[in-house]
Amino acid sequence: MSSKVSFQMLFVCDHSGSMRGTRIELVNDFLTKLKTLPIPPEFENVLYSTLTCFDHAIDHKGTFLFKDIPNTIQSRHGGTNMPLALNHTFDEYLKLLVPGKVVFTFFLTDNTETFSISPDLLKIREDIDEKVKNIQDLFAFDCCLEIESSDKTDLKPLFPENISVTSDKLDTVLDFIVRKIGECMDWAAKRVVIEKYNDDVKEALEKVKEVKIEVTDAVENFETKTSTITNSIVEIQKKIENSLNDGDRLFAEIMSYHKEVAFEELPTEKFVTEWLNPRINLRGFLENEVEKLEEEEKRLMNELEKESENVLELINIKLESRLHLLHRTVTTLSNFVVNASLLGPNVKVKIEQLLSKIKTENLSELDKRFATNDLNQKVRNYKGFILSQKDRILLEAQGSIEDTIKFKADIMKKIKAVLSTSIDPKLEERKKEFRATLKKINRQLKIIKKLVEEVKEEEEEDFNF
Repeated sequence: MSSKVSFQMLFVCDHSGSMRGTRIELVNDFLTKLKTLPIPPEFENVLYSTLTCFDHAIDHKGTFLFKDIPNTIQSRHGGTNMPLALNHTFDEYLKLLVPGKVVFTFFLTDNTETFSISPDLLKIREDIDEKVKNIQDLFAFDCCLEIESSDKTDLKPLFPENISVTSDKLDTVLDFIVRKIGECMDWAAKRVVIEKYNDDVKEALEKVKEVKIEVTDAVENFETKTSTITNSIVEIQKKIENSLNDGDRLFAEIMSYHKEVAFEELPTEKFVTEWLNPRINLRGFLENEVEKLEEEEKRLMNELEKESENVLELINIKLESRLHLLHRTVTTLSNFVVNASLLGPNVKVKIEQLLSKIKTENLSELDKRFATNDLNQKVRNYKGFILSQKDRILLEAQGSIEDTIKFKADIMKKIKAVLSTSIDPKLEERKKEFRATLKKINRQLKIIKKLVEEVKEEEEEDFNF
């Protein structure tokens, strides 16, 4: 898993003549103990350490992977130029304060030189504090470790976290700093996992968007095709309507055959050939015509439904699967956040309880200082950034899910509207009436045929129906 988090540790160590003996040994012990810090695998190749030593000049030792940082610093002969070293430290520190960084800066000295802190140095300190405060995607911690300090100059205006280190305090100080770095790495590791899940959510979102574009294109194609099909259905339905009207007129004529002039005036043969046979033929034509038109209407309806099914299949299979993937990915991210103790229904209460516990328990002086100073606030700020990233992507995902559900509903509504307009309930009712009318026409034709047969027998005339 690649990390977007970049770690940098900046060590600036005094190796002037006054550091000889136990002081330089304490510095090397400090570096040795730090190197025992367990590094999460995802950070092994992104955790860098820069080591700079100083006396009357700056001695750049180089930048190393954390595990390879030298821990055999040798003291030299000569004095110390503290202002030069401090300016170098703050200049380098300020450069590192960019989004995506986790920065730890340690200034190690025995503080044997008396000097005045310049306004320029104080201004850089203000700039550092301002950046750390305003850049959310940044965790920065710095402290001055005064090694068996002579306390010649008060460095607290430059390093609010100023710790005196002696042989008997070294383990306590080291354990505390290692623990704090470890906590930050734990947060950073959780951030890397969240970033990975965020990427998964973004990818799932893109897939949903891609399918929505595909569905939109399919719907446009559907509308184009169905417009033609619907127009054809309307034309067929008009023809059916005309045939049904012809059927109604035919029925009316047959029912009132005895009122026809032909029935009264024409000879039986001419009545059959000129009036009755044409209406018998019309009956058969109308029956066949309506049947044929209904078949064509049904075929067009099926074609319309098939076009709609193509879109619905795209929605129900492809879009649903993409939405399901997005739901699953979002759930995975949310579950990780809860299981990693980053979030929960009682987070605020737990934080308040924890802070209360820190204040009330009999902790060491060092722990009390760090519990009430900037470090805890920095950790909370960094934690807040991690959660804000999670909230942002979840909000986007939730918005996309809701939008997609509405998108689906609109498409379904559109398809139903197209299908519903292709069906004319009144015409369907008229078709039923037409079938009933046909039966009545057939019955009436039988009556007329029987009557004609009787007339034929009376007149002894031979007619062929």
